[in-house]
Amino acid sequence: MRIAIDFGNTHTVVSAQPATQPVEILTLPELAFPESALIPSVVSFPTLERPLIGYQAAAGRLSAPGTFRWMKRYIALNSPYHIRVGTERVSARDAAERFLNGITAAVEARIAPELIEELTFTVPADSFDDYRDWLKGAFETPNRAVRVVDEISAAAAAANAAIVPGEAVFLIDIGGSTQQALIATRGENGAITVRGKSGRAGGGSDIDRWLLEEVCRRAGCAPDDPLVRLHGLTLLRACEQLKIALSTQESARMETPFLSHEFALDRAALEALLIRRDFIQGLERMIREVCQQAAGNGVDLSRIAKIFAFGGTTRLPMIARIPSEVFPAARWMDCDPMCGVALGALRLEDGVLSISDVITHEYAIRYRDGQSGETAYRTIVPALTPFPSAGALSALRLKATRPDQRYFGLAIYERSLNPDADVETDPFEILFDENGAVRILRRERSVGRASVFLNPRAARFIEAAPPADRGETRFSVAFEIDADRFLLVSADDLRTGRRVLDRVPVVRLA
Repeated sequence: MRIAIDFGNTHTVVSAQPATQPVEILTLPELAFPESALIPSVVSFPTLERPLIGYQAAAGRLSAPGTFRWMKRYIALNSPYHIRVGTERVSARDAAERFLNGITAAVEARIAPELIEELTFTVPADSFDDYRDWLKGAFETPNRAVRVVDEISAAAAAANAAIVPGEAVFLIDIGGSTQQALIATRGENGAITVRGKSGRAGGGSDIDRWLLEEVCRRAGCAPDDPLVRLHGLTLLRACEQLKIALSTQESARMETPFLSHEFALDRAALEALLIRRDFIQGLERMIREVCQQAAGNGVDLSRIAKIFAFGGTTRLPMIARIPSEVFPAARWMDCDPMCGVALGALRLEDGVLSISDVITHEYAIRYRDGQSGETAYRTIVPALTPFPSAGALSALRLKATRPDQRYFGLAIYERSLNPDADVETDPFEILFDENGAVRILRRERSVGRASVFLNPRAARFIEAAPPADRGETRFSVAFEIDADRFLLVSADDLRTGRRVLDRVPVVRLA
């Protein structure tokens, strides 16, 4: 049996493909909301040994000590936040592992005696390799393969049946903590080719958080006021319901009895708030970036025929208006905003649907410039490179920097070209303390990750035998990408003429 888990910041959805059966959304009544396939992304620890997950935790323990929410967000931020269960400290990754293992156990119990032979996770398009590697390392076993696919590429697979040959389409996905966009075309041979793709942080939970701050501002109190902390969870849930109401109503209101204040909001005020928080502008920047990529790949943007939207936040009119203004001739297509990505993840991996995808980030070698002494980067894999590559993408030569040098290394960095990567984020983050009360964590400065060193423990992997003389140009190194996104390195010894590395996988690319 194959399953896919669309692990979201707020909700999680599972799809399954039992042997010889079509892909379907799997409902797990013991974990999901009643009469729904949506599993709340919540895990609660009454004890460390027997955690409650999904609706078991959300139904009555959201404000209880030992409850973990927003795991995906904290993992993406590399947040040190943890909760204490007895004498143990539980991190976001620890909690997420317990949560996801609980889901796989429930699936196997539901469809016994069939076991999960292949597990696919969806991840944000702009996620870094360490997040993808964690998923593979934590859940892969000798009897179970783990695959990782981009959420927005899975969305394209979900939209597959509605895309006709010769057509270009736009897809957008805004979840609880991330947003992504993609432009793809379908060739006459039926294959879908990604022409532009991007992602950035920011989603529905950010809007809830800003609404909470706005409620506090109008009530004349600070977000870290003791009364707000005590009732913060109730406030957050009310803010979320207010946001959802504005997707179908012009205005809505919420009661805040403990603040002696009624909070009313209309769509225009919410849009003004999102503009003030740079949410609208950030979304526009991301869409503009995808359009520039697609135009550079030969797509006539005036011929974008269809728009597919996933994630509940895309139902807000001020959000939906943006793609409509960019692509005025395109039709909005009916699709399942909450479950489509999970369905598409298995269709993408089933070997029937052909999608030519691209690497999202740039990959570079960091080196010290011999003349200036400054650190510099040399790109070896440009962003948006299709994979698998048709032969070598780039090559360079390695020179010995000291006498009798035996080992040569490559410091490989993953670099985000997202224009928001170095933008300062909000000055506070909402957490939950050990008693379940809202805690406001203020930050001096928080900047997105622009680059990550991928191989710090294995940077020196090319051996010169015999050792190289100082200043000797000793190795020619070439790079390519295989179908599983691995960066392959080949190296030739220029002194001996020997090939010392032949398409050796070094790191997996995002």
